[in-house]
Amino acid sequence: MEIRKKTKKDGCCAKNGLLLRGGYAIMTTTKRGVRMKALRLKDLTVEQKLGQLLIARGFQFPDDVPFAVELAKNHALGGVQGPVWAGGFERMAAPIIAAADYPLFVAADMEAGYPFGDLLIAGNMALGAIDDPETVYCFAKATAIQAKAAGFNMIWSPVVDAADLDRPNVITRCMNADPQKIGRLATAYMRAFAECGIIGSAKHYPSGDDNPADSHMTEALCRKTKEELLAGNLKPYLEMIAALGEDMTGIMVGHTRCTAIDPDHPASLSKPCIDIIREAGFDGLVITDSLAMVGIIQQFGDRGTLGLAVAAGNDLLLPNMRIPLRDTYRHLCDAYREGVFSEERLNEAVARVLRAQERTLRQPAERTVSAADRAVVEKIDRDSICAVTADGLSHAISRNGRHLFAVQTENLYRDSAGEIVGEISAGAWWDPAAIEAQIKADFPQSDVIFFSEFPHFSQVERVCYAATQHEDVVYVTYTQGRCYEGTDGLTERTRALMAAMGSHIAAIVHCGNPYALEPVVPVPRKIYGFPGKRSVACALDVLAGKYPATGKLPI
Repeated sequence: MEIRKKTKKDGCCAKNGLLLRGGYAIMTTTKRGVRMKALRLKDLTVEQKLGQLLIARGFQFPDDVPFAVELAKNHALGGVQGPVWAGGFERMAAPIIAAADYPLFVAADMEAGYPFGDLLIAGNMALGAIDDPETVYCFAKATAIQAKAAGFNMIWSPVVDAADLDRPNVITRCMNADPQKIGRLATAYMRAFAECGIIGSAKHYPSGDDNPADSHMTEALCRKTKEELLAGNLKPYLEMIAALGEDMTGIMVGHTRCTAIDPDHPASLSKPCIDIIREAGFDGLVITDSLAMVGIIQQFGDRGTLGLAVAAGNDLLLPNMRIPLRDTYRHLCDAYREGVFSEERLNEAVARVLRAQERTLRQPAERTVSAADRAVVEKIDRDSICAVTADGLSHAISRNGRHLFAVQTENLYRDSAGEIVGEISAGAWWDPAAIEAQIKADFPQSDVIFFSEFPHFSQVERVCYAATQHEDVVYVTYTQGRCYEGTDGLTERTRALMAAMGSHIAAIVHCGNPYALEPVVPVPRKIYGFPGKRSVACALDVLAGKYPATGKLPI
């Protein structure tokens, strides 16, 4: 389909076979010397409007970046997901952003803070363990200021799902188990974003699952009625809508099928589900979660989700990056031509997109993170550490004792290209070498031994024998809750190794899902950190008695 633009003149300037430069509203700010203009709905053709519903992402095909540049030049692209790995942004997102003379969305997940900044924290559960809206506000503000300075204007946070022991794959992404507490924290989060011109996206609406399925892998189900959702899981959304008004800028819809509301479609493709939040007064952007998730593709395919998502009431789509962007755009245009959604629905969606794009022109009152805010954020990892001890027992152990520290490492294997890979990529938050160095500095009479997540029998033998040569054993473990893993728990082999130690265990220092230790044999001390390098270091500091554990477990 040719992308056409309305022009003020009968003639037009053509480039690459496409008509360029449509109408625009008044100039509002500048970007890299180029005057930025907010687009107007009445000046856009149908083809341009359809492109405004898309976030370009993934960039797995040679044509993806050039085609996204073409769309952006022609006012036919809603936004771009900025890759948050070294060099990715410059190679993939930057050319697309440079091609746009309007406030294109530049988006990313930033649940732990701005990825390239110096104020990363251990994630949402660390915030929940502190349970202080002012701390959350400072963190979100610092994230927004750093992200805005780097060119981002949309952040897919906060997670407002309630933590649930039956859903172990997502626990560390949640702030709390209590929707009311989540609402207070999320309101502070979204307020900071709005004040800085960031479009936030509270997720993953409707935030209620009854089975532990990972939507990246298969379909998740919720059997709650509309009334039950409004009285429970939707409370954070309702509180944000009431407290923030227009500053409640975005909601990301997940792919859970709410069988009591719409037995045939997941929430992301369900008008009855999305209508609930509209009826509650929300008039900001409704954004789909990734349409690349297998849980939705299993039922509706690569092509069918696009039109159904728009018809259901989504304003902005995160398309499946496993297919070329050019094909995605064509499929969306075909869905419109086939009547899957109406022009009225298209105009409604694009109007919200353009309004949100214009809001991104708002600049933070502060261009750099203040010393006061920085001090608050830098304390989050320390203040979120939690400890559970036997009655009357200190959380610390003797620094002069002869302990055996058994430190868990990742499993390594060779991929199809012959490269050695593991669960956690190099330079990520779990660093056994750094952990060993900290232990040797703080516990100079102790020894460190390593075992992998699925320990080989020879590793088990070494740990068991080494334990007989020491006063006691301290396990230092982690779990990593990520997509396509399905769960976030210790393996049976690891639990068996711990069980073999019995009363010889002095403590377990665990970072990640704290409830992964529930099946473990009783131990006198359990110290909990969260997925972040500083959190790991702080948890070990608590074991060494450098400061108390002040966090509270959120379930």
